[in-house]
Amino acid sequence: MTEKRYVLCRPVSGLNDTLCQFEICREYAERTGRILVVDGRLSAGVLTEFGDYFQMKGDQHIFHMTSPELPNLESLDCYPPEVFGRIFTLNRIGHPDPNQRATSNLVDSETMAPLRFDPEQDYPQRLLLRQQWGGSTQSYRALKHLSLVPSLATRVRSAIEGLPAGYAALHLRNTDYRTDIASVVHAMRDKVTGRDLLVCSDDATAFDQVREGLPATRVHRLTVPAFDDGKPLHISAKSHGAAVRRRVATNAIVDLCALAGATTLFTAHLTGHNTMLKPKKSGFSRLAERLGGEKQRLRLFLGPVGRGLLRGIDTGELITIEG
Repeated sequence: MTEKRYVLCRPVSGLNDTLCQFEICREYAERTGRILVVDGRLSAGVLTEFGDYFQMKGDQHIFHMTSPELPNLESLDCYPPEVFGRIFTLNRIGHPDPNQRATSNLVDSETMAPLRFDPEQDYPQRLLLRQQWGGSTQSYRALKHLSLVPSLATRVRSAIEGLPAGYAALHLRNTDYRTDIASVVHAMRDKVTGRDLLVCSDDATAFDQVREGLPATRVHRLTVPAFDDGKPLHISAKSHGAAVRRRVATNAIVDLCALAGATTLFTAHLTGHNTMLKPKKSGFSRLAERLGGEKQRLRLFLGPVGRGLLRGIDTGELITIEG
């Protein structure tokens, strides 16, 4: 009898990065005939079990670490071999060599072994570990294989249907990554005058700033940031209990889908990450754009609950505000 082989995905960063890391591992597991195990408890994007939010067709995956199908992973020969027997107790740190961080940004603090495998190689070990952050457009590919669990999909649909028909939406990242909100509001004023505008942000003050800056626009929100400490929501939530962690992750998914459901989606270039002044969009904004530009993908992401949602709307208008 052939022994089962596994890929253990332990994503670390926010929702977009989590989905990117998932897709890297999913594609590899499918191609090499391994069982995909996703441990979402370290992920700043889901904060609890991956299977609390997502599901996938087939039986070659495990999304809950309490699943009876899950073997004792600590006992399996693994790659990297340096972490055998301490998969769940190792201490991760950032790679000490900045030139290596693009592909191996996290390493084992005890041995300096990169916490990753090479997706282009096959391995004899029964268990392969990838515990990383980072990503790009793989998150959108991930959504082609995932759907929301029914209870969350129902909540998302209810939120979207509770918004006025033809609503526009704006995503603002304004904690560690910053956005010049005043400039964004000024640039979009003529485009949203007299319209309904949904605002989604990790900054508790952003909603009021937009509402005050757009008095001729009906401004809405679905979720309220749980913290106002200037840190990303997923970082602040780590120090709280399961209920708060689940609420933060759920709100992020609701916001993502509602942004994607808009007839016009505004996203903004960032002014910098702390002292790094390289303008770009957040991964969350880019994912919302990809999903919003293809409404059928949004419907499929919601599973059976998504049928008929946003009837007659196939694509959304995507507008980038330079800020």
